[in-house]
Amino acid sequence: MKTCILYSVSAVSLLLCVGAAFLLARSRGRSDSLDAYGASNSLGFYSSRGQLVVAWTRVDRGNGTFNRTTDELGNPSPLFQSYRVGTGGGPNMCDFFAYCWPRMLNLNATAPIHNWNGFEYTRVSGRLGTQFASDAVSFTPVGMPVISFVAVGVSFWSLVALFLALPAMGLILTCRKRARRNAGHCAFCGYDLRATPERCPECGTIP
Repeated sequence: MKTCILYSVSAVSLLLCVGAAFLLARSRGRSDSLDAYGASNSLGFYSSRGQLVVAWTRVDRGNGTFNRTTDELGNPSPLFQSYRVGTGGGPNMCDFFAYCWPRMLNLNATAPIHNWNGFEYTRVSGRLGTQFASDAVSFTPVGMPVISFVAVGVSFWSLVALFLALPAMGLILTCRKRARRNAGHCAFCGYDLRATPERCPECGTIP
């Protein structure tokens, strides 16, 4: 049963590894975004320049209303967007958010970005600037709301390594079990079964 679960989880992990590798290659020439909007928050996934960024926005609505369902022309905003970029890749989304978000809040400074070996994190909050009062993409405020922005970035190389670890471990265990069987030993505990081939006296496994 445990082996079955391990193989199932390894298969899922391998699929995620392949998906991360595909997005890594794709992000070199295209930038993709997937957004979900709620009444007072939004969640976005951005693939660009070898990095996956998850951005979360929360609005303390107060006297304002959160409106991210239309663009500047009043058309419905697409949930998924993709565009071609140059050979150097699209923008670093954490850098982009760290620069743009404070300016939406009338802050002159760029938000700090914390970096830990391929992982990036930035956060900023404040009251929405009045210059965005008529921006249909962002908000339709009666009173300017307080907004919190959070972005977490991780390189696709890190995701590939993470998702590849479990399938690699499963492959090593499978090769070890096969080698033990070929040597006449128990596949699970390694006990010598040449004298008792019907059942392992150590762990009770039936070959």
